[in-house]
Amino acid sequence: MKIIPSINLIFYLFIFLALLLLIVTLVVLLRSKHARKVKALFFGGACCLQLVTIASPIYLYSNKPAPLASPCLLIGVDQHYQIVALNARDGSVRWTHQAQTLSTNGSGNVFYTSDINNRGSIITAWTASSGTQIWQTSLQANGMLEYLMGANGFVYVDVAMGWSDEVVYALRATDGKLTWKHTIHLRSGLGDARNPLLITAGNGLVFVRAQESSFSVLHANDGSLAWHFSPNIPQGRFVYNSQLVLVGQNVYYLQDLAGDQGVSLFAFSQGNGKPLWQRPLQGSSNYASGLAGAGTHLYLSINGQIIVLNALNGTQLWHSPLYMGRTFMVIEARGIAYIPGNGALNALDERNGKILWSLDADPDGNFTELVLSQNVLFASARAIAPHIFNPGSGQDAVVAIDPAHGSVYWSTTNAARFIGIFNLF
Repeated sequence: MKIIPSINLIFYLFIFLALLLLIVTLVVLLRSKHARKVKALFFGGACCLQLVTIASPIYLYSNKPAPLASPCLLIGVDQHYQIVALNARDGSVRWTHQAQTLSTNGSGNVFYTSDINNRGSIITAWTASSGTQIWQTSLQANGMLEYLMGANGFVYVDVAMGWSDEVVYALRATDGKLTWKHTIHLRSGLGDARNPLLITAGNGLVFVRAQESSFSVLHANDGSLAWHFSPNIPQGRFVYNSQLVLVGQNVYYLQDLAGDQGVSLFAFSQGNGKPLWQRPLQGSSNYASGLAGAGTHLYLSINGQIIVLNALNGTQLWHSPLYMGRTFMVIEARGIAYIPGNGALNALDERNGKILWSLDADPDGNFTELVLSQNVLFASARAIAPHIFNPGSGQDAVVAIDPAHGSVYWSTTNAARFIGIFNLF
């Protein structure tokens, strides 16, 4: 498998030829008359330009080890949908496994996969360090698995049973034993792959969708109801888009009613559902397409830009012209917010939104999964810096990046994307 950007031998051949031509030019320059000196200088300048053009991609994009203090692995899938474990230091392959659906970040040294056969959905737990199977559970559910995630010491599996019936299963993370399940019949065909029943989980709670854009909060240990929220929707209106994120000990709910001037943000206490604040986002053409949270900030993609709010009280801090999609992620560290958008990975000053650096993806590509570990950014992306002599240009890749300057340590097509990073113990 090739490392991207691959350093083809033709690069070094061109450098050798450029240096040779430069030497010949200097010899001609010393022995020629004045008329020929102009031609020789022109020829020499062309050689130098060629040398710079060829050498720059090698200097800027050659793979080099990421400065990790302790060894760790990235678990992902390759171009052939096999599970692959990458050495996070240099992107080399540690091990591969037969194709299965890779669905969750996992935790510690364990990750989870899902598969479907004639018996139902099969959930498997693996060790990240070696790819050894820990346990496997078969769910008698002849439906489409929509979402799988690990949190609260459980593995939560969302299975759609037909057009509107959905089930969330809670499996104990240690042995895969089914602990509880939550079943619901969603009216109006709301049970689809774009809006799975399971929203998110964390802090001892599980968040699931309910009827008419409501949501319920369940206790993680037994699936019992902790609290419920139903939005007050004016008669004749309907919710066009709704999203929920957890930040700290609070939960934030985005509600976008069909039509103008219908976008609102709600903040609740996670533990008891107590309302903390509500912020209507007025405008003549509001359209909210995404919500993310990091640190003490909320990042809202609306009307083709990002607005950043204080998560404690909902006040707007700054805005940026970056364009985001319906789902995006933000990482904050050392006063910098890292946000994929506009076909690039962008580093913004948390205080004012000033762009500190941007790393471009391929045309029509973008950065997706993003994680910061040991002061190294890892991202799934289109291949970096396409070049006429780079045979791997345009392929999906995994990239290791210096978060301070945006320079690439390494990038590889050994994996098309990853789900998480795991420390080796």
